[in-house]
Amino acid sequence: MEGKLFLKQYLIWVMILLLGQLHGYKSCILKERNALLDLKKFLISTTEEGQSEPVLPTWTNDTTSECCQWERVKCNSTSGRVLELSIRGLNLKESSLLNFSLLHPFEEVQSVDLSESKFGGFFDGAEGYKSLSRLRNLEILDLSSNKFNISVFPFLNAATSLTTLLLQGNNMNSPFPAKELSALVKLKFLDLSGNGFSGSMELQGKDLQTEASTRARYQSKQSCFFSLDSLANLSMLKVFGVNSRSNLFQVVSEGSWKPKFQLNAIALRSCNLVKVPLFLLHQKDLRHVDLSDNNISGQFPSWLLANNTKLDVLLLQNNYLTSFQLPRSAHNLLFLDLSIKVLTFVLVLSCGRVICPEDAEISVSRWFSFTGYKSLGRLRNLEILDLSYNEFNSSIFPFLSAATSLKTLFLGFNRMDGPFLCCLFLELKDLINLQLLDLSQTNLNGSIPIQELSVLRKLEALDLSDNEFYGSLESQGKTNHILSYSIKTGEKGFYTGVSGGAILKYTPEKGFVRFAQITESSNSLLCYALQEPISSKMCGRPAGIAFNEITGDLYVADALLGLHVVSPAGGLAVKIADGVDGKAFESLNGLDVDPTTGIVYFTSLSSQFSA
Repeated sequence: MEGKLFLKQYLIWVMILLLGQLHGYKSCILKERNALLDLKKFLISTTEEGQSEPVLPTWTNDTTSECCQWERVKCNSTSGRVLELSIRGLNLKESSLLNFSLLHPFEEVQSVDLSESKFGGFFDGAEGYKSLSRLRNLEILDLSSNKFNISVFPFLNAATSLTTLLLQGNNMNSPFPAKELSALVKLKFLDLSGNGFSGSMELQGKDLQTEASTRARYQSKQSCFFSLDSLANLSMLKVFGVNSRSNLFQVVSEGSWKPKFQLNAIALRSCNLVKVPLFLLHQKDLRHVDLSDNNISGQFPSWLLANNTKLDVLLLQNNYLTSFQLPRSAHNLLFLDLSIKVLTFVLVLSCGRVICPEDAEISVSRWFSFTGYKSLGRLRNLEILDLSYNEFNSSIFPFLSAATSLKTLFLGFNRMDGPFLCCLFLELKDLINLQLLDLSQTNLNGSIPIQELSVLRKLEALDLSDNEFYGSLESQGKTNHILSYSIKTGEKGFYTGVSGGAILKYTPEKGFVRFAQITESSNSLLCYALQEPISSKMCGRPAGIAFNEITGDLYVADALLGLHVVSPAGGLAVKIADGVDGKAFESLNGLDVDPTTGIVYFTSLSSQFSA
């Protein structure tokens, strides 16, 4: 009898434990609960006077309140230990100092987000610079968009378990103290952009031997350089980017060295490069390459495309290239920007046959066989093609018609001199996926054969501005809603949300420029390196955008990060809500703003909301 009773009790305990596992048992430990309340008390003491909203209202002394369910806290589902902690975006006093000892009780924490809170430094009366060494499991530390200076680096050097360190947007305006990070041997991603670091910088292999990505932006009043040769021993490097705001900064590569790494993404924008770095000859796994706004001249090396068949994005705008050859075999390129600084440009499509757009008298048929016209068809995944600011004439259309995967085509600021081509839209009838066509400022005139638009069944936006047309232009039927696309009353151009979490503004004068972003990481190299859904969770995915015509604010429905708003000046979006009645939104998409009341309507899966 006693044996049966024991067995029943044993089975009951097993069932309780199993139910706890199945339902995500999350009872936080008392030590960490008290530590969270101590942290809240400290943050309240450093909050700006006149703060209207309560600080961390769910962090309460109520003993029935489960701290693992508190906002900004994520726990291990079985142990109840805090794994992730965020105090991002609090309205603290300018340059507040954080007492690092308040974080010591969270012994298993893996991610700490201190961004956008006006912190100016750290202190720890007992541990000093060694304070972060107590957090042995800390992997991700976000210190972006604060008021830190280089005094934080000795503290950071003690966090030897770090794999990701985000320091962008602190405006340190000083030489970069590279040696202060020498102990971070596990570091995989380092973002130093927006800090105004000056002087020269060389990464020592012995210091950051396993670094996987680096992103930096330079602003200096003195001549300075970055040597690509110093990357040679970073065997785990996957993503690398440098962006300069100074004409005195230059990226150089002095030797024909063979790197120990294989990059996924590289951005060397505005670095005064005069040629494509030769070490890229050894790269076989590139997905994103940005060499824009440099001084690269001559023929672009064909081996970069040939060696990297997974390349999605290639940005070469604002260089001095005179020739570019598309690959002879099928390629997965999705985005190619060839907007250049010179008037004479040769686009090589196949087998040495060329198009010479500067010579309007030469017939294309004299240079291309029929198979030549199909050359763009080899880029079977090409969705966006920007050929604006060149000297192309109407002879380009037979070649464009082969790019049947195109969704967006920019031809603005070219020379299609003369009457609007009677069969222009018919020439492009094979572009069955085309959604946006820009023919602005192309010297076209006369009447527009709008009836031909019906062949472009998916066309959603047509820009014919700054030409000399006459007659009426009426829409032929109802067009579908354009996902993440909006026009602001009284402005030329349009706004669009793109993968990577950025909101771009397009005008005929400037083309695409960054207007806003969902997160600090939006559209950074990290967004191209990470896989879904991690990329969208960190960078954002603006699935719907719409303007409030009353206030000028732009509302953004991000698929995974909730409802945001951007001021008329642009910049970083502010989150309004990520759930309702305690339930998180799922897959936000449709978004509209009532032009008379300003009420915002949006859709989450099968549910519709208004705000």
